[in-house]
Amino acid sequence: MSEESKTIILTEAEIKKELGMVRELKNTLFDRFFLNFMSIIFLIMIALVMSQVVVRYLTAPLGITMHWSEEVARYIMIVVAFMGSAVAWRKRENISISMLIDMLPPRIKVPLDLFKDITILAFSLFCAYGAYSMSVKMQYSPLGALKIGKLGDIYLVLCFVFLLVAVYLVRWIIRGIIETKELFFSKQGTEKEGVNT
Repeated sequence: MSEESKTIILTEAEIKKELGMVRELKNTLFDRFFLNFMSIIFLIMIALVMSQVVVRYLTAPLGITMHWSEEVARYIMIVVAFMGSAVAWRKRENISISMLIDMLPPRIKVPLDLFKDITILAFSLFCAYGAYSMSVKMQYSPLGALKIGKLGDIYLVLCFVFLLVAVYLVRWIIRGIIETKELFFSKQGTEKEGVNT
């Protein structure tokens, strides 16, 4: 087989690297723990929903139900969705429309990304404060049919998730400051841009 006829198959990571789109924070021990913890919680949610369906069909004539499992699964789904947003921020995989930003030169794009991260950091801290305030206000409110836990506990988890998003954003901001510094103040940055000083 000749070399021209060979088909080259690239993985998504290789394509992103080739296009210069690889932007991800280093994977820390906490990140791995957090992803595994999230996976376990998600599996618990699936098991609760499946067991509720099975129990409902098998014991329908007897009237036996797991009335609490639907509510627990709902709260787990809310928590997992917010935790997923934190993971998405770590990997820069949140939904965004960046077509115009991607067309800009790095000297404009990098500072705009930095400004975006700072703005979202402020919003995330505001949401964490709001979630904490609601946690304090709802610390004695029951979770519907559940006898354990209070509604304030759910808000406290959301406060933690918003703080985690803030930590990831601080890491991205530090990286953005370093990239901006290299872009504007190093000789390599000006050569990448095509401007020789």
